[in-house]
Amino acid sequence: MRRLFLLPLLLGACAPVLLGVDPQRLPDPQDWDPKPAPLEWWYASGWAEPYAFHFAFFKAYAPPSFRILGLPGSLFGAFHAAHLALTDLRTGERLFLEVADQDLLAPRGRAEVGPYLEVSGWRFWREGEG
Repeated sequence: MRRLFLLPLLLGACAPVLLGVDPQRLPDPQDWDPKPAPLEWWYASGWAEPYAFHFAFFKAYAPPSFRILGLPGSLFGAFHAAHLALTDLRTGERLFLEVADQDLLAPRGRAEVGPYLEVSGWRFWREGEG
């Protein structure tokens, strides 16, 4: 019983430290470019009758303590993933697809200025000035 009592304390000690938000430093809505951040994502949602869609692209670096074959995970660069959700508004039928570059021998995804984002042949980019 004593061990069970200590479990919440141990789990509470493992909780991540939350970072404060600076409300004076708002993001620039024109700046979609990737940053050297541990985690970033971009998304677009909308509809074109008779379909609704949601497309999201993620870029994340492994935490410093994460190891792959004994080597730091950050040595392998960023991990990229994307998902696409489609809904047929007439029938309510849904389709969910996803891709990632988690295979170390596969081509790596890209997150470049523009932004130009790519993983496993899926691309997300901005055209024009708008």
